Amino acid sequence: MTFALLTAGMTWAQSPKATVLFGKYYQDNEGQMLSPVEWNVLDEKGGKTLLITAKTIDSKPFHQKRKAVTWDRCDLRQWLNGAFLQTAFTDEEQSAIAVTDLPAVKNPRFDTPVGKATRDKVFLLSYEECLRYMPTDADRKNFPTEYAVAQGCYVNTDGHAAWWLRSNGMNKTEPEHLATWGNFSLRHHHVDDPIIGDRPAVWVNTEYLNKQIAKTMEQNLNEVAAFLKECHVFYIATVEGRSTEGRSQGENQPRVRPFGVAEIVDGKLYLTTGRKKDVWKQIEANEGRFEICAQKDGEWLRISGRLVDDDNAEVRQTILDRHKYLTRMYTANDGNFVTPYIADGEARFCSFNGEERRVKF
Repeated sequence: MTFALLTAGMTWAQSPKATVLFGKYYQDNEGQMLSPVEWNVLDEKGGKTLLITAKTIDSKPFHQKRKAVTWDRCDLRQWLNGAFLQTAFTDEEQSAIAVTDLPAVKNPRFDTPVGKATRDKVFLLSYEECLRYMPTDADRKNFPTEYAVAQGCYVNTDGHAAWWLRSNGMNKTEPEHLATWGNFSLRHHHVDDPIIGDRPAVWVNTEYLNKQIAKTMEQNLNEVAAFLKECHVFYIATVEGRSTEGRSQGENQPRVRPFGVAEIVDGKLYLTTGRKKDVWKQIEANEGRFEICAQKDGEWLRISGRLVDDDNAEVRQTILDRHKYLTRMYTANDGNFVTPYIADGEARFCSFNGEERRVKF
């Protein structure tokens, strides 16, 4: 998952693919708890960002009664802009969601009615939009949440779900939809079929999203730092020699060492070590790559990313002031003391009950 500030022109077809957290919806099997929803970033223009849920989140039929019906008159549109909108988003989040003009465009695959244009906050992608933003079958393959499966969403042997589009389909009672393998389906699924899943889409104010992303990443940073401090000692893994080289004379040998300092300075999480130490030489030789593992009270934390040396004397002095014992070994300008910060950090919080939570910071 790439969790970063959005920039003009960012699209899902670009790499790395970006995701954001926005709103909350049921994702557990029982539907008892609202959890943050992850969205794929499809486009950004005009100060707005187009999002689609990263997973199939429910399994509502296109329409409750089997009849000829188009997007403008279907029950799924009413639910998305009614109960779903109210459940998934706060008043503030709803205000950040734009009302989108959706033209009635004929699906070139079928000569069936298209209905009327609509203005919606929450909608489904059209055939054309889906093809534009997800050009390959692999792009369109999608996993459902546990909640969607519990609501009846069908999954294939690989765990992928089928999901509705808003475009007209092969006949008047069969809207367009994606098959579980990511292809545009030619199988018969009527409007009242409860096994086809739902992936809502929204256009959201980009400035608002970026503020929320920055806020979430700051919270994640503080949570990671607090965990490491409570552990007192955590362990960092490196590789001796570049991982692309052959294994000889110790090359590619994993090394693990205890660390004890993790400090936030100016919004970055810093560690400490010495330039002359093998651990730092190994980190530099492998483009900053590392992993951290820490454990406390039946929980453990795994961190990956890159360690970056910004060679900042003020940061080094700040950390020395916070950890006086380090002054017995280092000074801020001794040429040896190094305080790298974690960039592109991803933390995985795990526990013995099997739950796992991933955050970016």
